[in-house]
Amino acid sequence: MDEAESFCKSMEEVRGGAFEMLTCVAQLKGVVKHNMMVEAENKSKSKELQNLSSDLAKKVETFEKEKSEAGDLKKLCEEELKLKRNEVAAKEKRWQRLAEVQRLCSEETDKKKDEWALVLEKIKESEKQFEMKSLELASKKKELGLVRESIEVSDSELELKKKDLELTLSKIEESGQQLADVNEQLDLKS
Repeated sequence: MDEAESFCKSMEEVRGGAFEMLTCVAQLKGVVKHNMMVEAENKSKSKELQNLSSDLAKKVETFEKEKSEAGDLKKLCEEELKLKRNEVAAKEKRWQRLAEVQRLCSEETDKKKDEWALVLEKIKESEKQFEMKSLELASKKKELGLVRESIEVSDSELELKKKDLELTLSKIEESGQQLADVNEQLDLKS
């Protein structure tokens, strides 16, 4: 092989190598371009991820804050519920006491009604007895009036009889005197 052939062959090899190199460079440019695109996309995704992470952190913080507030609110609600339960229990006790007082008052009222009914019955009975006694008293007064009149008549009669008796006694005395005078005269004659 001569030098020219050898040179040509070397040139062809160089051309082939250069072509391969150009192809590799073209492929490498494509890979670099693709890598740059991927890197840009990665940066974009990384930024998006950072934003999402920041949003998530904020949301977690907000959630924790709301959870804490909800816990506080729950405590407040539980305390208020406890107060309301105590209030309801106190009202129930008060209502029970009032119901008991009302029951006792009702019983006492019924008892008093019965007592008053008896008292009214006794009053009515007493009124009847009073009316009867009033009638009896009126009758007795009438009788007493008649007895008084009878006594007055008897007194008048007695007075008349007394006067009659006095007259009779006076007459007897006169007769006794006359008899004594007659006896005396008889004694003198004999």
